[in-house]
Amino acid sequence: MIAPSLLCAVALLARYSAAQGTAENSTDIIATESGNGTTVICGDYGKCTTMQYAMVEITKYRPMMRAAAAVTKQASDLPLQQYALGITAYKASMQVGTPPKNFNVLFDTGSFTMWLYGATCTDAACKAAKNSYDVTKSSTGAVVNGPPGSQSYADGSGYNGTLVQDTIIASGYQVQNFKFTQVTNYRSSSPSGVSAADTYQDGIVGMGFHPRVAGASNTLIEQLVEDGHLPYPQFSWYITLDEAQGYATFGGYDLTLFQDPKAQPAWVPMIVNDDLFIAGKLALPLVSVLVNGQTLETFTSHASPITGKAQGTTGAASWDTGTASSIVSDTLVTTLGGMIPGAKQVRFSGSKDISYVVPCSAKSEMGGPTVTLMFSGGGSLTITALEYVEADENGDGNCFLALTGRAGGYRTGTYLIGNTFLKRYVNIFDFQKRWIGFALALGRNPAIANVVQGTIKSSPGHYITFYSAVGAVAFSSLFLF
Repeated sequence: MIAPSLLCAVALLARYSAAQGTAENSTDIIATESGNGTTVICGDYGKCTTMQYAMVEITKYRPMMRAAAAVTKQASDLPLQQYALGITAYKASMQVGTPPKNFNVLFDTGSFTMWLYGATCTDAACKAAKNSYDVTKSSTGAVVNGPPGSQSYADGSGYNGTLVQDTIIASGYQVQNFKFTQVTNYRSSSPSGVSAADTYQDGIVGMGFHPRVAGASNTLIEQLVEDGHLPYPQFSWYITLDEAQGYATFGGYDLTLFQDPKAQPAWVPMIVNDDLFIAGKLALPLVSVLVNGQTLETFTSHASPITGKAQGTTGAASWDTGTASSIVSDTLVTTLGGMIPGAKQVRFSGSKDISYVVPCSAKSEMGGPTVTLMFSGGGSLTITALEYVEADENGDGNCFLALTGRAGGYRTGTYLIGNTFLKRYVNIFDFQKRWIGFALALGRNPAIANVVQGTIKSSPGHYITFYSAVGAVAFSSLFLF
């Protein structure tokens, strides 16, 4: 989610030295295969399938996590649904409270707080929401003593509300006494008081790191890991070729969503030694940007999200499942616009940000130049016009670039990487290793644009794979070190 931190810069900087460090190695986890089993999975219209699986037992997490001895777990795919044609943001179902109530939420790696529209909120966006939360209607809900929840986002939206805690069920995993905000006041990014996006979601669940400050709570994914629910501390993200749906996988990644199920993900370490990590961002060290294989931009530093001062020796690419578009440099956007026939530049009202309207015929893997992000250590990631041109929302043959150009980037030296870049690949967020892994997603042509390589040769993690076997579906869980 495009959201500037409201945390006090002084408090953040005071914690800076304590948060320095590098990713832990694989010896921090001990895992043993604990045998086979069967279960019955039922889908739509009462159809059921017997599933066979090998189970993995976790006996130890890294020291900062709670031990989870003798607990058998398996990864879980949670279906995603696109907000609407032309809006590549995705919602998923989650249950909150007792009795459980269903909410459609956005799982957002770009933020670290969770909120739901509150039943007492009278603002237009709250009234337009399909579901609202009322802590007094849940037997496990309670108001939490502490400062009220609040957040402001870069698009002008924001909220205030009451800090509460309740039982959360996400992808079948339950977390008790999880803290979040019941919104009492919501400010929309739309002058009308309610935007289209406001009506498609009931709330947002932050899936980044929690900020490294005193009193900060775990994000949902961190809490699932700490409580020992997941087979491996990973969250992965996949969007279908038609962009209409996808899967969020808790506890691993699904090989059947890879273009090549035998492929190994390419892994790139996140930035963990500066203010991006302090502020909870999942960011990669960006060295350069290429268009059609030719270097367009190079980076030697990036702005701190706390102080605004230059830091590091590379640029930064902040990975954000909660953002439909991506905010990049105006240099990249004008270059692409100049290379796509019929493109017309547009400027956003009240800002200097730019984008382009292009013929929808350009939305194909060969419809425009490729864009490659080069990371420190040699890793790279390439997308095509199939990804950076949005779908024909109005049916008039005119499509927007899913890229917003801004002088210097989202911040100086920083790209905000939304679903524009994510949807060509299965994206795997490893919250223990602090790495992001990539594999070309199902239906994409590897000959045109692919992951060139990762910066780490080994392939840690937990994967699940489904395949036909004698009329049944087999499920296997394996650890790779």
